[in-house]
Amino acid sequence: MAQGTVQVTHTGTSRWRRRTGEYLSLAAALEAAGDGDVLTVAPGTYRENLVVQRAVTLRGPEGSPGSVRIAPADGVPLTVRASAVVQDLLVEGQDSAAPALLVEEGAPELMDIRIVTRSAAGLEVRGGARPTVRRCTVDNPGGIGIAAIQLAKLFGAKVIATASTETKRAACLEEGADHAIDYSGGFVDKVKELTGGRGVDIVYDPIGDKVADESLRCLAWGGRLLILGFLGGGPTNIRSNYLLIKGIDAVGVRIGGLNEVNPALALANMKALMELAGQGKLKPRISHRFRLDQAADALQAVIDRAVIGKAVIIS
Repeated sequence: MAQGTVQVTHTGTSRWRRRTGEYLSLAAALEAAGDGDVLTVAPGTYRENLVVQRAVTLRGPEGSPGSVRIAPADGVPLTVRASAVVQDLLVEGQDSAAPALLVEEGAPELMDIRIVTRSAAGLEVRGGARPTVRRCTVDNPGGIGIAAIQLAKLFGAKVIATASTETKRAACLEEGADHAIDYSGGFVDKVKELTGGRGVDIVYDPIGDKVADESLRCLAWGGRLLILGFLGGGPTNIRSNYLLIKGIDAVGVRIGGLNEVNPALALANMKALMELAGQGKLKPRISHRFRLDQAADALQAVIDRAVIGKAVIIS
Protein backbone atom coordinates (compact mmCIF):
# COMPACT_ATOMS: atom_id res chain seq x y z
CA MET A 1 0.00 0.00 0.00
CA ALA A 2 1.45 3.35 -1.03
CA GLN A 3 2.07 6.21 1.38
CA GLY A 4 -0.97 8.44 1.70
CA THR A 5 -3.51 5.75 0.81
CA VAL A 6 -6.16 3.98 2.84
CA GLN A 7 -7.02 0.30 2.48
CA VAL A 8 -10.68 -0.51 3.17
CA THR A 9 -11.53 -4.16 3.84
CA HIS A 10 -15.16 -5.33 4.04
CA THR A 11 -15.44 -8.61 5.92
CA GLY A 12 -18.88 -9.64 4.64
CA THR A 13 -20.12 -10.41 1.13
CA SER A 14 -22.57 -7.55 0.57
CA ARG A 15 -21.15 -4.77 -1.64
CA TRP A 16 -17.63 -6.23 -1.25
CA ARG A 17 -16.50 -5.26 -4.71
CA ARG A 18 -17.66 -1.67 -4.36
CA ARG A 19 -16.09 -0.93 -0.99
CA THR A 20 -12.86 -2.89 -0.79
CA GLY A 21 -9.83 -1.15 -2.26
CA GLU A 22 -7.43 1.76 -1.85
CA TYR A 23 -8.52 5.37 -1.45
CA LEU A 24 -6.36 8.48 -1.84
CA SER A 25 -7.88 10.33 1.11
CA LEU A 26 -9.17 9.35 4.52
CA ALA A 27 -12.38 11.30 3.99
CA ALA A 28 -13.16 9.34 0.82
CA ALA A 29 -12.45 6.04 2.55
CA LEU A 30 -14.69 6.93 5.50
CA GLU A 31 -17.48 7.94 3.12
CA ALA A 32 -17.28 4.62 1.29
CA ALA A 33 -16.95 2.40 4.37
CA GLY A 34 -19.85 0.74 6.13
CA ASP A 35 -20.38 -0.73 9.60
CA GLY A 36 -17.84 -3.46 10.34
CA ASP A 37 -15.31 -2.36 7.71
CA VAL A 38 -11.62 -1.99 8.59
CA LEU A 39 -9.73 1.09 7.36
CA THR A 40 -5.96 0.58 7.49
CA VAL A 41 -4.14 3.86 6.91
CA ALA A 42 -0.69 3.98 5.28
CA PRO A 43 2.07 5.89 7.12
CA GLY A 44 2.05 9.60 6.40
CA THR A 45 0.57 12.96 7.36
CA TYR A 46 -3.09 13.62 6.55
CA ARG A 47 -4.25 17.25 6.53
CA GLU A 48 -7.93 16.39 6.83
CA ASN A 49 -10.64 17.10 9.39
CA LEU A 50 -12.17 13.66 9.78
CA VAL A 51 -15.61 12.59 11.01
CA VAL A 52 -16.23 8.90 11.81
CA GLN A 53 -20.00 8.31 11.54
CA ARG A 54 -20.12 4.52 11.19
CA ALA A 55 -19.03 1.58 13.36
CA VAL A 56 -15.77 1.02 11.48
CA THR A 57 -12.24 0.24 12.63
CA LEU A 58 -9.84 3.09 11.81
CA ARG A 59 -6.25 2.16 12.46
CA GLY A 60 -2.62 2.64 11.50
CA PRO A 61 -0.49 -0.25 10.19
CA GLU A 62 0.48 -2.93 12.70
CA GLY A 63 3.92 -2.51 14.22
CA SER A 64 4.21 1.20 13.34
CA PRO A 65 2.67 3.16 16.21
CA GLY A 66 2.50 6.90 15.56
CA SER A 67 3.34 6.58 11.85
CA VAL A 68 -0.11 7.88 10.83
CA ARG A 69 -0.49 11.56 11.67
CA ILE A 70 -3.84 13.33 11.45
CA ALA A 71 -2.90 17.02 11.46
CA PRO A 72 -5.13 19.58 9.72
CA ALA A 73 -4.24 23.27 9.91
CA ASP A 74 -7.23 24.16 12.10
CA GLY A 75 -10.48 22.87 13.56
CA VAL A 76 -11.03 19.46 15.17
CA PRO A 77 -8.77 16.84 13.54
CA LEU A 78 -10.90 13.80 14.47
CA THR A 79 -14.58 13.67 15.47
CA VAL A 80 -16.19 10.32 16.39
CA ARG A 81 -19.99 9.94 16.20
CA ALA A 82 -20.35 6.14 16.26
CA SER A 83 -19.31 3.03 18.18
CA ALA A 84 -16.14 2.73 16.14
CA VAL A 85 -12.67 1.42 16.99
CA VAL A 86 -9.84 3.94 16.57
CA GLN A 87 -6.26 2.88 17.26
CA ASP A 88 -2.57 3.41 16.53
CA LEU A 89 -2.87 7.03 15.39
CA LEU A 90 -1.16 10.33 16.15
CA VAL A 91 -3.83 13.04 16.29
CA GLU A 92 -2.38 16.54 16.29
CA GLY A 93 -4.54 19.63 16.89
CA GLN A 94 -3.18 23.04 15.89
CA ASP A 95 -6.27 25.03 16.90
CA SER A 96 -6.12 26.51 20.41
CA ALA A 97 -9.91 26.84 20.43
CA ALA A 98 -10.77 23.23 19.53
CA PRO A 99 -10.06 19.77 20.99
CA ALA A 100 -7.84 17.43 19.00
CA LEU A 101 -10.20 14.46 19.38
CA LEU A 102 -13.93 14.98 19.92
CA VAL A 103 -16.32 12.14 20.83
CA GLU A 104 -19.96 13.18 20.33
CA GLU A 105 -21.94 9.93 20.10
CA GLY A 106 -21.75 6.19 20.64
CA ALA A 107 -19.39 4.02 22.69
CA PRO A 108 -16.18 3.99 20.63
CA GLU A 109 -12.97 2.22 21.66
CA LEU A 110 -9.92 4.48 21.56
CA MET A 111 -6.64 2.58 21.85
CA ASP A 112 -2.95 3.47 21.55
CA ILE A 113 -3.62 7.01 20.36
CA ARG A 114 -1.19 9.85 20.97
CA ILE A 115 -2.97 13.20 21.11
CA VAL A 116 -1.01 16.43 20.73
CA THR A 117 -3.01 19.59 21.30
CA ARG A 118 -2.67 23.36 21.52
CA SER A 119 -6.00 23.71 23.32
CA ALA A 120 -6.99 23.15 26.94
CA ALA A 121 -8.65 19.83 26.04
CA GLY A 122 -6.96 17.17 23.96
CA LEU A 123 -9.83 14.69 24.24
CA GLU A 124 -13.37 16.03 24.71
CA VAL A 125 -16.47 13.89 25.32
CA ARG A 126 -19.92 15.40 24.80
CA GLY A 127 -23.54 14.42 25.36
CA GLY A 128 -24.24 10.78 26.06
CA ALA A 129 -21.06 9.44 24.42
CA ARG A 130 -19.30 6.74 26.46
CA PRO A 131 -15.85 5.99 24.99
CA THR A 132 -13.51 3.30 26.27
CA VAL A 133 -9.97 4.72 26.42
CA ARG A 134 -6.90 2.47 26.61
CA ARG A 135 -3.21 3.42 26.44
CA CYS A 136 -3.88 6.92 25.09
CA THR A 137 -1.71 9.95 25.93
CA VAL A 138 -2.34 13.68 25.68
CA ASP A 139 0.55 16.10 25.15
CA ASN A 140 -0.21 19.76 25.73
CA PRO A 141 2.43 22.47 25.18
CA GLY A 142 0.93 24.34 28.11
CA GLY A 143 2.98 22.00 30.33
CA ILE A 144 6.34 22.50 28.64
CA GLY A 145 7.49 25.57 30.56
CA ILE A 146 8.98 23.50 33.40
CA ALA A 147 11.00 21.41 30.95
CA ALA A 148 12.23 24.60 29.25
CA ILE A 149 13.47 25.97 32.59
CA GLN A 150 15.31 22.75 33.41
CA LEU A 151 16.89 22.50 29.98
CA ALA A 152 17.98 26.16 29.94
CA LYS A 153 19.65 25.80 33.32
CA LEU A 154 21.53 22.70 32.14
CA PHE A 155 23.09 24.87 29.45
CA GLY A 156 24.03 27.60 31.91
CA ALA A 157 21.36 30.16 31.00
CA LYS A 158 19.90 32.75 33.34
CA VAL A 159 16.14 32.16 33.27
CA ILE A 160 13.37 34.73 33.67
CA ALA A 161 10.03 32.90 33.86
CA THR A 162 6.59 34.47 33.47
CA ALA A 163 3.41 33.02 34.99
CA SER A 164 -0.10 34.18 35.79
CA THR A 165 -0.36 33.22 39.48
CA GLU A 166 1.81 33.32 42.57
CA THR A 167 1.59 29.53 42.89
CA LYS A 168 2.89 29.02 39.35
CA ARG A 169 5.66 31.56 39.82
CA ALA A 170 6.74 29.76 42.98
CA ALA A 171 6.85 26.48 41.04
CA CYS A 172 9.08 28.10 38.39
CA LEU A 173 11.51 29.24 41.08
CA GLU A 174 11.51 25.77 42.63
CA GLU A 175 12.43 24.29 39.24
CA GLY A 176 15.46 26.57 38.89
CA ALA A 177 14.29 29.86 37.36
CA ASP A 178 16.35 32.84 38.53
CA HIS A 179 13.35 35.17 38.44
CA ALA A 180 9.59 34.69 38.04
CA ILE A 181 7.33 37.60 37.11
CA ASP A 182 3.64 38.19 36.48
CA TYR A 183 2.97 38.70 32.75
CA SER A 184 -0.67 39.79 33.06
CA GLY A 185 0.14 43.49 33.48
CA GLY A 186 3.00 43.56 30.98
CA PHE A 187 6.55 42.44 31.52
CA VAL A 188 8.86 44.40 29.19
CA ASP A 189 9.97 46.94 31.80
CA LYS A 190 10.64 44.26 34.42
CA VAL A 191 12.69 42.17 32.00
CA LYS A 192 14.73 45.20 30.97
CA GLU A 193 15.30 46.01 34.65
CA LEU A 194 16.48 42.47 35.42
CA THR A 195 18.88 42.51 32.45
CA GLY A 196 20.31 45.98 33.03
CA GLY A 197 18.45 47.36 30.01
CA ARG A 198 19.98 44.86 27.59
CA GLY A 199 17.11 42.44 27.09
CA VAL A 200 17.23 38.66 26.72
CA ASP A 201 18.82 36.45 24.07
CA ILE A 202 15.97 33.92 23.69
CA VAL A 203 12.23 34.11 24.29
CA TYR A 204 10.34 30.81 24.49
CA ASP A 205 6.73 31.67 23.64
CA PRO A 206 3.82 29.17 23.58
CA ILE A 207 1.28 31.95 24.21
CA GLY A 208 1.26 34.10 21.06
CA ASP A 209 -1.45 36.75 20.66
CA LYS A 210 -0.56 40.03 22.43
CA VAL A 211 2.20 38.39 24.49
CA ALA A 212 4.30 37.84 21.36
CA ASP A 213 4.56 41.57 20.74
CA GLU A 214 5.95 42.13 24.23
CA SER A 215 8.27 39.17 23.75
CA LEU A 216 9.82 40.86 20.73
CA ARG A 217 10.39 44.05 22.70
CA CYS A 218 12.20 42.06 25.42
CA LEU A 219 14.83 40.70 23.04
CA ALA A 220 18.38 42.01 22.86
CA TRP A 221 20.09 42.70 19.55
CA GLY A 222 20.51 39.43 17.66
CA GLY A 223 17.97 37.66 19.89
CA ARG A 224 15.71 34.81 18.91
CA LEU A 225 11.94 34.41 19.35
CA LEU A 226 10.91 30.75 19.54
CA ILE A 227 7.23 30.38 18.59
CA LEU A 228 5.69 27.22 20.06
CA GLY A 229 1.97 27.86 19.90
CA PHE A 230 -0.93 30.21 20.49
CA LEU A 231 -2.47 29.35 23.85
CA GLY A 232 -3.30 33.02 24.31
CA GLY A 233 -6.04 32.79 21.70
CA GLY A 234 -4.29 32.96 18.34
CA PRO A 235 -1.22 34.09 16.42
CA THR A 236 0.05 37.65 16.31
CA ASN A 237 1.12 39.87 13.42
CA ILE A 238 4.89 40.00 13.85
CA ARG A 239 6.16 43.58 13.58
CA SER A 240 8.93 43.22 11.04
CA ASN A 241 10.53 46.54 12.02
CA TYR A 242 11.60 44.91 15.31
CA LEU A 243 13.23 42.08 13.38
CA LEU A 244 15.09 44.52 11.14
CA ILE A 245 16.27 47.05 13.71
CA LYS A 246 17.37 44.51 16.33
CA GLY A 247 18.53 41.71 13.99
CA ILE A 248 16.01 39.30 15.54
CA ASP A 249 15.21 35.78 14.32
CA ALA A 250 11.62 34.52 14.69
CA VAL A 251 11.65 30.71 14.57
CA GLY A 252 8.71 28.32 14.50
CA VAL A 253 9.25 25.29 16.76
CA ARG A 254 6.93 22.34 16.03
CA ILE A 255 8.02 18.75 16.60
CA GLY A 256 5.49 17.42 14.10
CA GLY A 257 7.00 19.50 11.30
CA LEU A 258 10.55 18.47 12.21
CA ASN A 259 9.56 14.79 12.28
CA GLU A 260 8.14 15.16 8.80
CA VAL A 261 10.93 17.18 7.17
CA ASN A 262 14.04 15.98 9.02
CA PRO A 263 13.27 12.78 10.96
CA ALA A 264 16.97 12.08 11.60
CA LEU A 265 17.42 15.38 13.45
CA ALA A 266 14.15 14.88 15.33
CA LEU A 267 15.33 11.43 16.46
CA ALA A 268 18.73 12.79 17.54
CA ASN A 269 17.02 15.50 19.59
CA MET A 270 14.74 12.95 21.23
CA LYS A 271 17.65 10.66 22.10
CA ALA A 272 19.51 13.58 23.69
CA LEU A 273 16.49 14.48 25.81
CA MET A 274 15.94 10.85 26.84
CA GLU A 275 19.58 10.60 27.94
CA LEU A 276 19.18 13.70 30.11
CA ALA A 277 15.97 12.27 31.57
CA GLY A 278 17.70 8.94 32.22
CA GLN A 279 20.43 10.80 34.12
CA GLY A 280 17.81 12.51 36.26
CA LYS A 281 18.61 15.95 34.84
CA LEU A 282 15.16 16.41 33.31
CA LYS A 283 12.27 15.57 35.64
CA PRO A 284 8.59 16.12 34.89
CA ARG A 285 6.77 18.02 37.60
CA ILE A 286 3.63 16.05 38.46
CA SER A 287 1.12 18.25 40.24
CA HIS A 288 -1.97 16.01 39.99
CA ARG A 289 -2.58 12.25 40.05
CA PHE A 290 -5.94 10.71 39.12
CA ARG A 291 -7.34 7.20 38.97
CA LEU A 292 -8.56 5.99 35.59
CA ASP A 293 -12.19 6.44 36.66
CA GLN A 294 -11.36 10.10 37.39
CA ALA A 295 -10.31 10.88 33.82
CA ALA A 296 -13.02 13.53 33.50
CA ASP A 297 -11.67 15.25 36.62
CA ALA A 298 -8.19 15.22 35.10
CA LEU A 299 -9.42 16.92 31.93
CA GLN A 300 -11.30 19.51 33.98
CA ALA A 301 -8.15 20.28 35.97
CA VAL A 302 -6.33 21.00 32.71
CA ILE A 303 -9.22 23.15 31.43
CA ASP A 304 -9.26 25.09 34.73
CA ARG A 305 -5.50 25.68 34.42
CA ALA A 306 -4.98 24.06 37.83
CA VAL A 307 -2.20 21.78 36.58
CA ILE A 308 1.35 23.00 37.04
CA GLY A 309 3.53 20.68 34.98
CA LYS A 310 1.73 17.41 34.31
CA ALA A 311 -1.38 15.54 35.40
CA VAL A 312 -1.06 11.75 35.46
CA ILE A 313 -3.85 9.18 35.13
CA ILE A 314 -3.04 5.89 36.87
CA SER A 315 -4.85 2.70 35.86
